[in-house]
Amino acid sequence: MYSENVILPSVQSMQKSGLPSLLMVTHALGGGVERHIYELQTVLHNRAHVLILRPHVHAQQVQLTVPLYTAEDENAVEPVRDSLRLAFKWPQDCVKLRSWLDLLGVDRVHVHHVLGFPESFWPRLYELQLPIDLTLHDHSIFTGNPGLLDEQGHFELNWLDQGLSALPRGDEKVAQTLQSLALHAQRVIVPSHSLASAVSKLLPSLRVMVRSHPEREIDGQYPAVRHMQAIPKQAFKVLCLGMLGIEKGAYALSRTAALAAQQKLDIEFILLGACHVALPQSVRCMGLYQDADLLNLIAEIKPHLLWLPVQCPETWSYTLSAGLRAGLPVLASRLGALPERLARRPLTQLLAHTSSAEEWLSAIVQLQKSILVEHSPHALSWTQDECQHFYLRSWLGLGAEEEFFEQAYVQRHTAKDRTIEYLPSGLEQAQQLAGQSAGRWRVFLLRTIYVLSRWPLVARLIHHVPYRWQRRLKRAISRAPLDSRTLRK
Repeated sequence: MYSENVILPSVQSMQKSGLPSLLMVTHALGGGVERHIYELQTVLHNRAHVLILRPHVHAQQVQLTVPLYTAEDENAVEPVRDSLRLAFKWPQDCVKLRSWLDLLGVDRVHVHHVLGFPESFWPRLYELQLPIDLTLHDHSIFTGNPGLLDEQGHFELNWLDQGLSALPRGDEKVAQTLQSLALHAQRVIVPSHSLASAVSKLLPSLRVMVRSHPEREIDGQYPAVRHMQAIPKQAFKVLCLGMLGIEKGAYALSRTAALAAQQKLDIEFILLGACHVALPQSVRCMGLYQDADLLNLIAEIKPHLLWLPVQCPETWSYTLSAGLRAGLPVLASRLGALPERLARRPLTQLLAHTSSAEEWLSAIVQLQKSILVEHSPHALSWTQDECQHFYLRSWLGLGAEEEFFEQAYVQRHTAKDRTIEYLPSGLEQAQQLAGQSAGRWRVFLLRTIYVLSRWPLVARLIHHVPYRWQRRLKRAISRAPLDSRTLRK
């Protein structure tokens, strides 16, 4: 817990810096959205102050995360390694939250997701009268269904051509909130042309900007496909990554691996991640990982092929990014952002997401033959489109508003004149509330369900439970991300 003697100088430094303060509004489910925000914090270092607001625990609460700084001189600040976390009960403490946002000089709001926030939160956000950016990370804006999967966990491409009424239902309040935010937003950002195309079909009045996630600007050109050598008596290694649910292709992995074992093929399926579906013993499950360790883990495994059998349209896919950085050949579903991100790439194959286990296995066998032969460096090179800089673009001058909207994410501000001499009341209580976590029984129950769901009999029963009900049960127990932090507690 931090005292006012630590926090007040930090806030004063923020005010003197001349850097804008951006408020990121997001859910508390982790995943790709959390990864994106972390990237934004990285690329905005010394260019903006990033505050994060997300739902807290399970009650009507929100949590504000604020960077703490140590003043180096009048015009610069250096971050310390920790952040100030403040939690507020909603709607009782909405005035206190507003006081903190005013104090911190928030210039712009960037909404990344709306799950978990009270309905009454959004009118209060509009009352701030600040410019709003909205990034669509999934398909929730249409019907509140993020992956567009029906009750059986299926997705059909022709639904997008038939209109909103053809799409599977989800949380309609989420869809309504996102559509309202899109109307209020100055910019609506999507990370792929596939999502932009879906928006143009289903919400034709909504104008969006297509901008790759910051990692694409940071990485620049991905490396060429790495040459794989055949090693005697070594199985052909097929790698799947991440938290493999129904939407990521859990059943495709299970059935294809079982078929390969039945045919006694020299193929080893490896899951670096976790799966709630019972997998054959022939699948080597290596458990969950931290993002920072992923490339080293891939290098240790030495897979021959990355397989992404996704069943719903991806809007970006960080697991694909990891495979591209590692130079792995790729087999993936011809769905969402994957085809555009893999265009013209050697040793890469796309199949319909509805492919059978036989079709997936046939593709793997054919790729095995193509991969384990001698290739010239030219044959493995990859001609990629240039990435338009947006998040990393240099400062634009004041007054260049139209250019700013289209070409740069942040804009320099003048230093604020007012002098801050005290902090809002209730500092200690807000920090104490932020320190509370979900009850241990929730985490225990979530872990128990995860373990039980891997038993063959239970897995067969779960297969008949509508997918939407499964998601609702998980969120009723905990809104924490189902990752290593949750499963290892």
